[in-house]
Amino acid sequence: MIKSVEVKLSLLHSTVVAISAGDQVIGYIAKIENAEKPHALVSPSGHDAGEFDCPQCAIDAAVRAHFDIPGDTPTGFEIKGRTSPKKLLLLALLMMLAEE
Repeated sequence: MIKSVEVKLSLLHSTVVAISAGDQVIGYIAKIENAEKPHALVSPSGHDAGEFDCPQCAIDAAVRAHFDIPGDTPTGFEIKGRTSPKKLLLLALLMMLAEE
């Protein structure tokens, strides 16, 4: 069983973030015009993987799909490492997108 996974987020465009695990992209989050679920998850192959109410839910879905983690298995998030201005900017952007 996987106990921890390091996930990195890379801002590709003002409305698109790449989600990576190791050196592999496992999905993309895009801001969409949906008031209830404004965050779309796109698989690395370009397929629609769902719409979510917050970036964390989309990241969780990407990790679950990539590592084949069942929906009933609990997961959680923790931000590790030194906080850099770039990381703070990305987190602020994700929070801003979640609020819109």
